[in-house]
Amino acid sequence: MNEPVPEAMKLQDFLQRYGVGRTVAREHISSGQLKARRLGAHLLIAKKDADAWLASLPECVPQPERKRA
Repeated sequence: MNEPVPEAMKLQDFLQRYGVGRTVAREHISSGQLKARRLGAHLLIAKKDADAWLASLPECVPQPERKRA
């Protein structure tokens, strides 16, 4: 049976789930690109905010391979 996805996650859970480092996450929080909330000593990130952050990142467009000389 599938477990319900929590509506918010601690920063460490966000880092693991989205595969980013602490420094990058904190930079995005400081710049306002990623919304976070503080609960005591913990930073919490709502799932909807994490999903919005992910959707706001630029897409990688495959580049055609260059022929080697």
